[in-house]
Amino acid sequence: VHGNPRKSAAWDELLITQIALSNSLLVEGGLCSIGLVPDIRSFSQGDCIIEQGSTGDEVFTLVEGGADVFVNGEKVGTIHEDEVFGALGVLTNTPRTASVVATQDTMVIALKHDQFLELVHSRPQTVLKLIEDMASTIMRLNAKLLNTSGAKVI
Repeated sequence: VHGNPRKSAAWDELLITQIALSNSLLVEGGLCSIGLVPDIRSFSQGDCIIEQGSTGDEVFTLVEGGADVFVNGEKVGTIHEDEVFGALGVLTNTPRTASVVATQDTMVIALKHDQFLELVHSRPQTVLKLIEDMASTIMRLNAKLLNTSGAKVI
């Protein structure tokens, strides 16, 4: 695409339109109505969104695309659209426990710690979504652990 000036210009126009649409969704979704202006970020396939061991003060929501989760270089999960991730390190004030790498062109919403707490306070359904995502992750990891250990589920 970038080798052809015409295609490159069309691609840039598409990205600008996509960002404008995402911004309008955020406004309609109510983040701006409660005073939160999130940071929208784009990542290419293979880009690291979160690095294991780093200190993070942001919570992310995957808007478009996909990402894999790695612990010590081993894939332990996948993040899908509308999933919240990165909250554990922010909520516990501890280093990131995993790396998150984009598996395709990906767009995320990033909220700083204080913005995330404001969102949780003003929109309780956010807490419910976060708990659902964390519970799903725990169930998936428990099943993987059982399969690896050969234990039987009773």
